Amino acid sequence: MASSFFALERHGLSAIRKLRILLSHLASSKIPHWLLDKLISSFVHFYGVDLSEAEIPPNGFCTFNSFFARALRPGARRFPEKAWLIPSPAEGRLLAEGSITNGTHIHVKGESYPINELLGADSAPLVGGRFSVIYLAPPDYHRVHSPIDGKVRFARWVNGAIFPVNAIGQKIPRIYARNERIVVWQEGEGGEVAVTVLVGAMVVGGIELAFDKEFRQQTLVAALNHQRVFERQYHGIRLSKGSEIGRFMIGSTVILLVKSTHELLPVASVSQRIQLGEVLYCSQKGEMMQ
Repeated sequence: MASSFFALERHGLSAIRKLRILLSHLASSKIPHWLLDKLISSFVHFYGVDLSEAEIPPNGFCTFNSFFARALRPGARRFPEKAWLIPSPAEGRLLAEGSITNGTHIHVKGESYPINELLGADSAPLVGGRFSVIYLAPPDYHRVHSPIDGKVRFARWVNGAIFPVNAIGQKIPRIYARNERIVVWQEGEGGEVAVTVLVGAMVVGGIELAFDKEFRQQTLVAALNHQRVFERQYHGIRLSKGSEIGRFMIGSTVILLVKSTHELLPVASVSQRIQLGEVLYCSQKGEMMQ
């Protein structure tokens, strides 16, 4: 199975990319309500989607994408107010967690990832921090939120393959450094750094940024021009803890890399399901103040 994906990568994945663009267009298009309701009902039944906490528009969802990237009801998730508590930016299963070593690598399921390659940026400010990898399955909530109060320094799109990130995709060597991804770098007033990486997948219809509505279209142009990287720097954009960073249009993966002025202590356990806003890390500063 993995060898067939490698063959697709060697041939530019043009057919798969065209299929993804087509599916993305269909998913964002308005279709007869009876047909949309049938599609949504089938998806909910097949994946066991829980809509009890979803914010459903009065007239229902207008497109499949609006259903898939649905919002949660106000108050459905809470974020810790204390600055020394770092919450999960996404909801899913915690696949890996660990320290960012002096060798500037992270290790996930036996694979070693140079952070410079993963981010397309200098990783020196993150050395000594921690990382978490969260897999979002199709029935999960697909919006990603800020884990800190901090300014957005830049958003970087890194061109790449579109392998699946499910159990099949996990067999592909260094998948997270090969797939298309968006890197959002934030810096807090207390010296903390949080880098949220939104990793694309084979049938991901798109990754959108909540604070920059033009970014998605610009990355599509960059891809057509065969650019490797597209980046926008920001001045004055600040996201409070819990504010939306962006959203996926189908299941994928979020990688959080975070560095504090004090040592971060992991709270969650690998393989457990993580709710949005659930505490991932507590800094030693917080431990001393309690």
